[in-house]
Amino acid sequence: MSKLSGTLPVLFVFGNCAPKRGLGSEPFQVALKQLVEIITSSKAKESTDPVPLLITYDFRLRDLAVTFVDALITYEQTQPKPVNSEQKWHSEPVLRRGGRTFHLSRSHSTETPPAGPWSLVYLGSSQVCRTQSTDAFTLYRILLSLPEVTLGQAFSVDASTGAVNPIQNQIQLLLRRRSYLIEKAKDAERVGILMGTLSVRDYRLAVDRVERLLQRAGRFYVTLVVGRLNQAKLANLPELDLLVLIACPESSLLDSRDLLVPVITPFELECALGSGYSTRSWTGEKWWLDFRDLLPGGACYCSESDLIPAVASDPDADSHASGDVSLITGKLRALPRMNPEVISSADQGKANCLVTRTDWSLIQSEMLSSRSSRTWYGLDPTLGQHEVSHLKTGRSGVPTQYDSEQAPE
Repeated sequence: MSKLSGTLPVLFVFGNCAPKRGLGSEPFQVALKQLVEIITSSKAKESTDPVPLLITYDFRLRDLAVTFVDALITYEQTQPKPVNSEQKWHSEPVLRRGGRTFHLSRSHSTETPPAGPWSLVYLGSSQVCRTQSTDAFTLYRILLSLPEVTLGQAFSVDASTGAVNPIQNQIQLLLRRRSYLIEKAKDAERVGILMGTLSVRDYRLAVDRVERLLQRAGRFYVTLVVGRLNQAKLANLPELDLLVLIACPESSLLDSRDLLVPVITPFELECALGSGYSTRSWTGEKWWLDFRDLLPGGACYCSESDLIPAVASDPDADSHASGDVSLITGKLRALPRMNPEVISSADQGKANCLVTRTDWSLIQSEMLSSRSSRTWYGLDPTLGQHEVSHLKTGRSGVPTQYDSEQAPE
């Protein structure tokens, strides 16, 4: 669970789903044996360490997951018994990724690298096999946050039938989709910062960091609070090219296929802005969904000056600056560089002091330029530009056949 800011009251509601078939049924017994055989076969013959296995589940299937873990322990007695909700073993290492907590044994701590590939089993519904379902994205968020887990050793168990399904193909489709969104973010000039939470701790610090990064990159941005996203709401924002969602890890990875504007995470935005530099690049191995990891003191913190360097004072020093080619439009684009004068003027604007306005020339605005590029501006009545004429009787009848039209023979 994400830490709350304490400013708003929050009520947690957890459901409880009981499948029709229990673990004692034959399909689940076959699934348990199949999982044990797959996991043990991936273990190296010369290795004596147990195979690390992470078990996660849908929160609605907590009771079934506890029974499922106990059943796995009966097949492999060397594995340590996991911690349940009533026990608190502070001496054991804890792995926190993607808003979830995993209790590990001492031989597989977070400080020492794993001896071999880790395995993961997700206990959920049959909707995991569908790439557009909510349950599928829940599993994807966990896998993207765990680079220790090999995609070939990640499986989902259907709680209703007991079927074991590999998820390597589905996760590859998602990675291609997220890579496409990062390319769209590189071309975006007008960005909207979407507030997906007002209760998670440090959400304001994340918003301020995104604003400073966009300001350093010279992108237009606006902060939005629209509640739950849908197509109708985003249709009112045609000028925006991109939305950055500030939300908890469980809801930050949003599928925007049906939305008019692509929606990405703060980590993806930093990858897009710093794509030309080695300080922040994404290769598909690790995904940081918790925005608190990007803040100072976080596990993936990178300073703003390293993400977007400042423009060199020497004009000849920037002559060898490299560019980038857009994979969406095929156009050449320059890497984002921060102009020191932009930040200094912005700091003066934030200060509540009077500014002398001597130049009244036309100000270039992103909104005005986007409106001028439109092909349709709406209804144009052109009042006063038509000749005066008498009123005429309009059409009457049904659209299939007006009274003025002749009936077909």
